[in-house]
Amino acid sequence: MASKVDENTIAFITTGGTIGAAFGTDVVTLENNAGAKNVRDFVDKFIERNGLDIRTFNPLNKFSEDFDPSDWAIIFKQIDECIEHGITRIVIAHGTDTLVYSSFATSLYYSQKPVHICFTA
Repeated sequence: MASKVDENTIAFITTGGTIGAAFGTDVVTLENNAGAKNVRDFVDKFIERNGLDIRTFNPLNKFSEDFDPSDWAIIFKQIDECIEHGITRIVIAHGTDTLVYSSFATSLYYSQKPVHICFTA
């Protein structure tokens, strides 16, 4: 995170899942982060229209039905790195199968920290 962080800076953390997947002829795949690239293309247009500085991170790349509590540590590490660099507005793209568990754990872990975290599926 080399460039300046200000109130227009938002971290967009992808974790895999369908939103981070690419659709092939007959499969949904997480290979080569192709889905993350598709999301980034969409986000780039939104950034330009609204003057935002959105930083994209992909610390984890798996379907949410395969998540377990050890994956929260990976997400938390990425959130902590964002906070250390002054980013306090964070959006996490997460699959729906275990989103409720990850978001609950995150809300407990960060309840006393000055950070705004939004999960979306």
